[in-house]
Amino acid sequence: MLKTLEELGFLSTENGEIAAEDKQILLHIYKSKLNGEKIDSQQIIDALDGENISYQEFLAQVSSAHKTLAHKLFKNVDVQKLGSARAFEKLEERVDGLKAAFEEKQAQYQAMGELLSNSQSFDAFCEKVNVSNKAAVKQALQKKFEDARQTYLKSKVGCLSVGVEYSAWVDAREGKFAMSL
Repeated sequence: MLKTLEELGFLSTENGEIAAEDKQILLHIYKSKLNGEKIDSQQIIDALDGENISYQEFLAQVSSAHKTLAHKLFKNVDVQKLGSARAFEKLEERVDGLKAAFEEKQAQYQAMGELLSNSQSFDAFCEKVNVSNKAAVKQALQKKFEDARQTYLKSKVGCLSVGVEYSAWVDAREGKFAMSL
């Protein structure tokens, strides 16, 4: 399931592990989906606290939640029926559209972050646009970066929410969770 989300480009990794922020987002999404609650991206973003749970603990929680979600889908989706197949195709199309839009937002966010964190890039930018007051430019870019971060995180929560559903549906269609829990 995590492999599917990573292949879609919705998960960020740091040192070979899923980023702490993404782990928290995923746990919130699975909790909401299992409780039948609407995904509130702003509420999830506000709940991000930077706390990093261990990778093993995260895997245990997410795997359990994913199994439960996929098992529910398996019971409700008849892979032999045309309507289920069409619904899955629509979900695939939606995921593809989200992937393209997310990649664009992610590239913009990362480029702005690189510009702010790399002094050589920032100096080259200021020289290119012929600006002498670098402090004012940096402050304005920092504000834009914070706005871009909010947009990026909202997009990430939305993409991961659909990605979780897609991943669970893929597993349910493959019959991975056909037996009772």
